[in-house]
Amino acid sequence: MLKYISRVFLILLFTFPAFAVESEEMILVPVLKEAMGPGQIIQQSDVDLIDLPASKINKYTIAEIDQLVGKTPKRFLKANETIRHREVKDPIMVERKNLVTIVLKSSRMLLTAQGQAMESGAEGDVIRVMNINSRKVVAGRIVSANRVDVVLSNQLALHE
Repeated sequence: MLKYISRVFLILLFTFPAFAVESEEMILVPVLKEAMGPGQIIQQSDVDLIDLPASKINKYTIAEIDQLVGKTPKRFLKANETIRHREVKDPIMVERKNLVTIVLKSSRMLLTAQGQAMESGAEGDVIRVMNINSRKVVAGRIVSANRVDVVLSNQLALHE
């Protein structure tokens, strides 16, 4: 019986060669050096690069440092772990109820007014802003921490 098992083993060994071990492609991905929480801005010095097998990376994983630096975590993020796009966001530049300057530009004039943000947003976001004097609410794109440029309805349609 033992001879039979040995023969079967030898036949199987030569019929099906041993699996060749292939090295998997490694990819450098950015991770945080230390844990960070919401409200903290991720700086270049907060980021490290680690090698990971390509199989551990998917389309949701942040694969470039530029996609991480300048963002803020939406929730607490651990150190040395991959980060998904949905786990970070642009930092809030204008908080709800902050006073801002509303700017309306055209080719022939520039109008400014004092306004109050009706919602929070990051740079480039379109938010509602109330003109303090007229109490009218307009849509504006956040340009800086204290400036919102009025978005006319035809401009809004072009950007969406």
